[in-house]
Amino acid sequence: LQGKVTDIFATKFKGKKYELFENGILKSEVMYSNHSEQIDTAFYYHNNGKIKSILYYPYKIDRKGKYKIDEPLYLAYVDSTGKILLKNGNGFAVEVADNSYTYEEGNYVNHKKEGEWRGHFNGKRYTFVETFIAGKLISGITTDSLGQQTPYDSISVGKQPDYPGGISSLMQYISRNYDFPRQALTEGVNGTV
Repeated sequence: LQGKVTDIFATKFKGKKYELFENGILKSEVMYSNHSEQIDTAFYYHNNGKIKSILYYPYKIDRKGKYKIDEPLYLAYVDSTGKILLKNGNGFAVEVADNSYTYEEGNYVNHKKEGEWRGHFNGKRYTFVETFIAGKLISGITTDSLGQQTPYDSISVGKQPDYPGGISSLMQYISRNYDFPRQALTEGVNGTV
């Protein structure tokens, strides 16, 4: 991995970032703004050196120097043999997260997800099927390793969980139900909950 960072602890990149596979072949070339936002054209490669995908992150810079970044455009996806499956934002693509724990595949129409998308995440412990229209999530269902299914849509997928009664109710519940072992107390064991 090679690139400039603005914050070493948060690994916020600035400018061009290169990443290599363990075999030394280029894995990706990505460009970042001064505020660590992905911009411009990103190139991703298969571990045999062939191009895998090309995405474009459209951006504008306002008078104050702040970046306005639009949704990324999927320009091309090519399989490891060199067969073009997606061109100019239309066709089939496979997306794999860097840690390979998340995988999804489906079709793009005019740079937007369309129709049924399938995949898995969390080390294949969960699978999902989602339906998109013009890039908007309409519905989805995830299945865990025990076969339990959970449906969702564009409203519920982004909603953060909330404890009934709010955070103060959660804190009261913890304080009422926290049991500190007497032996740990006498031996001076302490920590933070």
